[in-house]
Amino acid sequence: MFRNLGLALKVLRELKGVSQVGLARQAGIGKSQLSKYENGKGVPTLDSLERVLAALGAQPLALFYLVDFLERIEYQESCEVLLMDANFGPGLEQQAFARLIQDVLLLFKSQVERRIRGVV
Repeated sequence: MFRNLGLALKVLRELKGVSQVGLARQAGIGKSQLSKYENGKGVPTLDSLERVLAALGAQPLALFYLVDFLERIEYQESCEVLLMDANFGPGLEQQAFARLIQDVLLLFKSQVERRIRGVV
C-alpha cells in the first residue's frame, strides 16, 4: 500500500508548483527527509505526513486516492476503468477524485508513467 506513497507526495507537490525546499520549509521538516519520502527510501510518520499534506493544502483522502491511482497504472488499467470502478458513492468525494485524476492526467501523464516504469 505504501509503495507509491512517495511518488504520490511528489506528484501532489509538483501539481502545487512547490519545490522540495519550499515544501519542507512550510511543513517544518528537513529537505533531505522529504526527499527520502518522495524517493521511497523512508515512510513519513503520521505527524510528518499531516504537516506535509497541510502545507500542500491537500486532504489525506486525496493522497490515498492518488496512491491507488498510481498502483492501478502499474497494472495498466485505463483511466476510464479507474473512473468507472471508483465506487465511492455519490457526492463530493467522487467529484474531488475525478478532478484530481483529470489534473494529474492533463499535467503529468507522461511524467508519471515514465516514473512508474522506473520504479517497477
